[in-house]
Amino acid sequence: MLSRLTRFLSGSSEPAQAADFYQQRLAIYEQELDQPEHSFADAGEIRIDIHAFGRDFVPDCEEGSDKGYVLLTNGMSERRLPQTDRGGGDAIKPRAELM
Repeated sequence: MLSRLTRFLSGSSEPAQAADFYQQRLAIYEQELDQPEHSFADAGEIRIDIHAFGRDFVPDCEEGSDKGYVLLTNGMSERRLPQTDRGGGDAIKPRAELM
């Protein structure tokens, strides 16, 4: 279901504007998960928003529902992740959004 999103978040070496990537990610999120119920906007220099998509994790259950949210970041992949104590190098090249 989320194969297109997974491919997009796996990273690309092609340069592009951060705003373009932001809009591309948001379009994929909305295509796969519909409109977010809540969005928490970041006003900082490096924009990292959090989108909350409402879900019923136990649909068609006779005893009620288990409603919750799938949270996705939008902007984390624009930053390199800091290197941990275990590895060498300046920074980890792969970038990722959080789900």
